Amino acid sequence: MSKFSERLFDQKQPADEADSRLDAAFTQLAARVIREADDLARGQDPVLQEFAGLTSLAHSIVLRHGQAAATALARIIEVSGPHFQVLTEEKIPLTAAAEAAVIANAPHRLHQVDLPHDQGVRGSYRCDIVLLCEKVGYGVLIEVKRGASSRSHKAMLRRLEIARLAARFHLQQKSRISRVEAVIIDLHGTESAPGVILRDQIDDFFGLPITRQLDRFDAIYRARARSALVRRYENLSQALTPASVNISGDGQSQAAASAVGDEDAGDNPIGPARILAARQRQSGGLHVVGGAQ
Repeated sequence: MSKFSERLFDQKQPADEADSRLDAAFTQLAARVIREADDLARGQDPVLQEFAGLTSLAHSIVLRHGQAAATALARIIEVSGPHFQVLTEEKIPLTAAAEAAVIANAPHRLHQVDLPHDQGVRGSYRCDIVLLCEKVGYGVLIEVKRGASSRSHKAMLRRLEIARLAARFHLQQKSRISRVEAVIIDLHGTESAPGVILRDQIDDFFGLPITRQLDRFDAIYRARARSALVRRYENLSQALTPASVNISGDGQSQAAASAVGDEDAGDNPIGPARILAARQRQSGGLHVVGGAQ
């Protein structure tokens, strides 16, 4: 696996210029992704009930971060490396010949192999980022993951290799390149493997200060996510009034409420049990159904 830093050592752009161009793009991207997650977060669940909207939003924010980070990475590369042509969500043909070649051969035997892209097409691979540089005639297919296991890496690398075999002829319609490689960039993974670039290896691979910018995007995304979650939490706290907490006379619900309170009483400075306790003190006690107040 080659490194762009070995080929484009003179192509870096001043960091200050890249910073100023990227901050606005990061803010706009994070705001859009979090807004979409907030709009689509469902507030109904038979078990979670009032907590459904908050948990749905948190889950959606985590899932969407991976694709948002891939978009941010594409923008970082585009701004930091002015000689790069960056394609996102490019569909690479998957052919029967390429699949057969990958099944029958070890990866090192296919390193210099290219196959037709328009014969025996069985589908397509939507690649997160395709990076092209006519200056050195080099392209790379990049799959971005937020964190993946070695088993997932293996399956993704196999599919990437099938795509790579037909990618050069497909991409030559867009750029004059003579070689294509494929890598996974695992932003928060810890399991290294051939063809997998971990976060602390990204700058060395590209020869560009990319990790610092990814950290900046994560900080902006995190701030937007926290704001959205806090708004949902505040709405939840308003819904959890003392009148909505019913404790049956047999004491079962009271025991459950006590257990939640005990569990929440650790190092967590806020939580539903704390909210209820505060409201209880304000109102003078809980409303008990079927028992004495």
